[in-house]
Amino acid sequence: MENNLEDNLIQSLKTAASNEAERFLNTDFSTTDETGQTIENEAPVEVKIWVLNRMAELYENRGRVPEPDFSMIQHLRVYPFNGEWNDPEESIDEDW
Repeated sequence: MENNLEDNLIQSLKTAASNEAERFLNTDFSTTDETGQTIENEAPVEVKIWVLNRMAELYENRGRVPEPDFSMIQHLRVYPFNGEWNDPEESIDEDW
């Protein structure tokens, strides 16, 4: 019984750490195929190592959730752009 509890805890920690990384990176490492099945895409090795380190940190500090350190994966972060890019030809203001 205890083995199942530990296995469930470890899987939950992996899911939580993976979700944290995906939210920070603004990247989803899974896709859904035409049948509705989730397909896990390969994450970069830095993300995999970060997730393992975060899982260990969460496991060791159960009951007290430490702030994540994203410095290892910062360079992979995607910054979404909420505006629209205009064609430079269309943006020329004749009054200038």
